Amino acid sequence: YQELEPDFVISSIPITDFVQLLDPAAPDHISRHAKSLQFRSHVSLFITLDKPSVFPDQWIYFPDPLIPFSRITEPKNFSRKMSPPEKSSLLVEFFCRENDNLWNAGKEELFNLSINWLEELDLLNRREVNGSFVHREKHAYPVYDLNYHENLSSVMDYLHRFVNLRSIGRSGSFTYNNQDQAIESGIESARSIPAVMN
Repeated sequence: YQELEPDFVISSIPITDFVQLLDPAAPDHISRHAKSLQFRSHVSLFITLDKPSVFPDQWIYFPDPLIPFSRITEPKNFSRKMSPPEKSSLLVEFFCRENDNLWNAGKEELFNLSINWLEELDLLNRREVNGSFVHREKHAYPVYDLNYHENLSSVMDYLHRFVNLRSIGRSGSFTYNNQDQAIESGIESARSIPAVMN
């Protein structure tokens, strides 16, 4: 590995992990607060289709606990450039915990779980599918439990002592923000560097 001594650090590392990497180590109570913060993970099943369209919306949510996935997205409804004209795709999203059954499920298992429901919901049938792949994302969603605010405030108060450090992004700041907000926080942090360094 290579050691660097930067003048300024912008971190998007999950804050739960970042605190444990500090050297000298954070005080024990700060480390405990950081370890108490939790994330949910996210598994995406991406299905390519020989079908021009599935539905007119960008997202559909499924709160029914019997349905294994929580949301489906048709990327083509964000931009027509996301698929060829006579084809489309579907992103089937599973909200889970790292190393639970959904996280550890293989592509075929996730596909079979999904396609049975997608057919029952009359959205598509398996004859229209020409491919699929899976992506897994850790630390996708901060969990706002009853104690998160106290835990997060303690951790952030400690990190704010480092004037040349910014924690950004959803996992770095433990904030449920959208992609555009995460990008904006990165830009704002970069712009703050000259003021801090002068």
